[in-house]
Amino acid sequence: MVAVDRLLAEAVRCHWNESSDRTEKNEFVRLTDSDVIAMLKSSQSTEATEIIHTLLYEPSKINVSEKKGSGYPITIRKLYNREPLCKGEPLTHRSEEARTIIQSLSSFGFDLEVSIS
Repeated sequence: MVAVDRLLAEAVRCHWNESSDRTEKNEFVRLTDSDVIAMLKSSQSTEATEIIHTLLYEPSKINVSEKKGSGYPITIRKLYNREPLCKGEPLTHRSEEARTIIQSLSSFGFDLEVSIS
């Protein structure tokens, strides 16, 4: 999902770089998902239209790999752990299994890249 989010953000960036309509940028926060997809599908930016086409119709072409410098960087450095409560106490106070799982989440970060083949 991080890779898909990064590609979508890149498509929007490419679209805006080739769009001179400032109103569109100001109204972006009010757009629905389908509005954003329609905007990108009809973009003047070839890169934006290629990315949205891949996301919608050819997701098998999305590649996540170690950084080689040829794709878009994706990085997760910090996870916000919201520990569930059980009877008003953090679950890790009541369960060794929960403690192990929560501790393993801290090593979940990564520094990769996403590209389209």
